Amino acid sequence: MVEIEWAKVIVQIVQVLIWPVTVLIILLMFKRQISGRLANLTKAELPGGLKFELGELKDAVEKSPELAKRSISPSMLPPEKEFIRIDDPLLAVINVRLEIEREVVRLAQVSLGFNRAVKFDIPLLTSQLSEKQVLSKGTRDKLLEYTRITNKILHTSGISADDIVRSLSIGASLLSHLRYVRAVEQLLRDFDGSLQWQWREADRTNRKYHFWSAIADSLPEFDYSYEAFREAAVKFNTLKAGGKYGEVYIPSMQEFLKILEFRHGELERILQGKHWDVYEWEKLQKWQWPQEWGEISWNAPIVNSAAEAEVELLRTDRAIEQYSQYEYQNAG
Repeated sequence: MVEIEWAKVIVQIVQVLIWPVTVLIILLMFKRQISGRLANLTKAELPGGLKFELGELKDAVEKSPELAKRSISPSMLPPEKEFIRIDDPLLAVINVRLEIEREVVRLAQVSLGFNRAVKFDIPLLTSQLSEKQVLSKGTRDKLLEYTRITNKILHTSGISADDIVRSLSIGASLLSHLRYVRAVEQLLRDFDGSLQWQWREADRTNRKYHFWSAIADSLPEFDYSYEAFREAAVKFNTLKAGGKYGEVYIPSMQEFLKILEFRHGELERILQGKHWDVYEWEKLQKWQWPQEWGEISWNAPIVNSAAEAEVELLRTDRAIEQYSQYEYQNAG
């Protein structure tokens, strides 16, 4: 009984405090310790064939070059606004499965349109996204297999701790990949339709900095992923070569770090100012573009609240840390 309560407390605490994907990282980092505790919850394991299929899918996901390269780092993901309290480890599987389904719908809304996204079920949406080449056939197959296996897991009377961890590991990888793909698709649509990205002839002298300003503002929308932005920009520039608004400027990694550092400074300025004062807030939340950037022809609120500024400052810090390490490793 004590062991069961210990397991519940662990899952509840991490679930309430942080985003579900981070919970998965904790589960994976401390798999041995947690497995030892959770093993007392149930003794039954998945049926032999299904257990083997779960292991095969985990291997396929872990060895997939596409998923390894095209994924949002869990450290870049935002905290959830609402949390589900979990009193049973099996509910963690349900929670991740639901989040994957939500992400498929969000991706379909961007790539297929709202009407189709809400009209069809998840397997059909996954297949349609593959037909449109938004998702690869390999990813489609992994998602469909994951859905089939988790359906079986959720209808099995007992599941071992190791099988819980395997399922969560697979779900974390697929979810990170889906978020990456959605970031790329969203950027492609925004490049073509948002005035923020469409520089004018008057901006030609500071074209680079016009794009720097747009990137600084849009970072949360593509989860601070330089890789997702670069992929979307390369694809857009190839598809729209010679188009009305010209190419999207692609910053180097060093330039991307400068943009992150600028955003960091702006968020700190907001939090250090009188953000509780209504009149001061209106001034604080607008971008203060660096003088060396020249005249930037647009402006907008950086965040909508001080609480949001705190969250985004944390995400900006994590991005700076990640890409600074990348630069250091490559320099070495």
